Amino acid sequence: MKIVANKKMLLDRALYGFVCLHATFLWPYVVLVPAERTNVFTSLLTLLPLLSLAGGRVLCKAPFPWRTALPWAVLAAGVALSAAMSLAPWPSGLRALSFIAPAVGGLACGQALFRTEGERRFLFQLLTVCFASLVFSHLIFGAAPSFLGLHHHALAGALVLLCTGPLYFAGRGGCIQRCASMVLLLLGAAVCFIAGSRFVILLPFALIPVYLVLKTLSWRNAFLLLAASAVIAGLFFVVYPGKVLRMENNESTYYRVEAFPATWEIVRHHPLLGIGIRTPREPFLASYTPVSGMTTREGFLGTLGRNVTWDNQYLSLLCGIGLPLTLLYLFLAGRPLALYLRQAWRHTLDPATERALTFALLASVIHFAVHDGLYYPQISWFFHLLLGVGVSLSRPAAQAHAANASEQAAAG
Repeated sequence: MKIVANKKMLLDRALYGFVCLHATFLWPYVVLVPAERTNVFTSLLTLLPLLSLAGGRVLCKAPFPWRTALPWAVLAAGVALSAAMSLAPWPSGLRALSFIAPAVGGLACGQALFRTEGERRFLFQLLTVCFASLVFSHLIFGAAPSFLGLHHHALAGALVLLCTGPLYFAGRGGCIQRCASMVLLLLGAAVCFIAGSRFVILLPFALIPVYLVLKTLSWRNAFLLLAASAVIAGLFFVVYPGKVLRMENNESTYYRVEAFPATWEIVRHHPLLGIGIRTPREPFLASYTPVSGMTTREGFLGTLGRNVTWDNQYLSLLCGIGLPLTLLYLFLAGRPLALYLRQAWRHTLDPATERALTFALLASVIHFAVHDGLYYPQISWFFHLLLGVGVSLSRPAAQAHAANASEQAAAG
C-alpha cells in the first residue's frame, strides 16, 4: 500500500507540475476549436489533476468532500445553462468552460495535495521555476505585452500569482537563497514596469493599508514603502505619460466607469442567468446613454465592440451569469479566502507561507477589479490552486498535526 501511495503522489506531482508549466508558457498552444479565441486546451488540461484525484479517491489523503463539490456542480450547471440560453451559446459555453474547469481543478488540487509543509515547499519550488522562466524569457526575448500571447494585464496577473514561490523563499532559508529570491522578485517587477503594467506600479498603495490591518507591517515600514512606491510610480508615469489617467476621451477610464451603470442596465433586465459569458453586449445596450459624460454614446458602443468583456471580473460575472450565480461563486471562493485571512490575521501560520500566499491572493482579488483575469484559464488555475492551499492551511491545528504525522510515517 505504501508503494502504491508513493506512486500516486508522484503521478499527482507530475500532473499538476505539467499543468503549471503549461499554464505559465501556454505551450504547446493547441487550437481545439478553430476560429475561437477561447483557450480550450489549457482549460481541459487543468482537469487532469482533478481526474487523478477522483480516480484515486481511496488512496487520496483528502477527496473533494461532497458538501464542497455539490455547490460547485450547481454553479457549473447554472453557468452552462446561462451559456445555452444566450445569443451566442457556443462562444459563451467555451468561455464558461475556461472559467469553471480551472477553478474547480485548481481548488481541488490545492486543497487535497498540499496539506504538509513538504508538499507545499515542492509547490513553491515549482512556482519559483515558473516565475523565473517567465521573467527571464521576457528579459531575453523582449518584454512586449504581446510576447507569448500575454497582454500586460495577463502577464501581471500571472507573475503576481507565480511570485508566491520566490516570496516564500525570500522569507526563509540562508542568506544566498533570500538574496537570490529578492533579486528575482525585483526582476519580475522590472518586467512589469517595462511591459507598462500600471496595476503593478499602483498595487502597493492598495495593499499596504491591508497589511497594516493584518498587522504584518509596522507603520514605519509602511511609510517607507509608500514613499519608495511613490518615487517609482512618478518615474513610471514620466516614462509612460499615456498611462496617466485622464477624465476626457480616455478609453481606459470611461470604459471602467461606465461599466457600473451599464452592468446594472443589463442585470436589471436579465437578473437570473445574465446574457452569457462573452456574449456581445451591444444589443442589450443599444439604447444606453453614458452617464459619466466622458464619451459619446457612439464612442462607448464602439468600445463595447472592441472589448469582449468588462475590465472588471466582478461586473463581468454579473453581466454574464446573473446575480444568483455570481453571488454563489463569490461565496464559494470568498468563504475559504476569509477563513485563510482570519488565520493570517492571527499569525498562526508559517510566516514565509503566510506572507507569500497573502500577497498573491489579495493582489489578485484587487486585480480582478480592473481585469477579467478569471476568464484566462492559466490565471484561474493558479488563483484557485493557491486558494486551495489556503483552505488546507485553514484546517484545525489537530488535523494539520495529523497530516504531518502521516507524512513522517510514510517517509519512515
